Amino acid sequence: LLDELITVVPHQVRWAQDFLEEAAYLREIFPQHHSIEHIGSTAVPGLPAVPVIDIMLAVENLGPVRSAPFNLKGLKYEYLGAAGDAERRLYRKRGPIKLNLHVVTIGGQWWQSALRLKEYLKKHQNEAADYGRRKLEVLNQGGWTLMNYNAQKSAFMKSLLSRAQHAP
Repeated sequence: LLDELITVVPHQVRWAQDFLEEAAYLREIFPQHHSIEHIGSTAVPGLPAVPVIDIMLAVENLGPVRSAPFNLKGLKYEYLGAAGDAERRLYRKRGPIKLNLHVVTIGGQWWQSALRLKEYLKKHQNEAADYGRRKLEVLNQGGWTLMNYNAQKSAFMKSLLSRAQHAP
């Protein structure tokens, strides 16, 4: 259900605008929620990325995994459950613009880590460049599906997240 073919492409300036347009749409639907953030590699200028816009939506409580926090089928979002992480609920939308919607608890570990990593990569261009090279290495070593790609870069990501968490 989660797996799909992927590629990594050079950073696209339009990703910021794609996020802003979808975020405006989501703010109309979820005006009561705290924040909607652009996260992941598409949120870091200059960083190569899988061309999928990752959006993080903050809620007070996630609720049980089996039931979707929101019914977004009419909006063409597919509910994927926790997707291997109990601290989030994942939706995806595929079309001309590919989107992932990560619903997380405001202030929770997932929330903090995603924002910290984005800011760290923006401030530390050498780390972003290393990360970009690692992404391409994984792809060139056969990481053509999302699950394989994520598995092959997981050790690198743990190290990167640790550096981001401990950076001043």
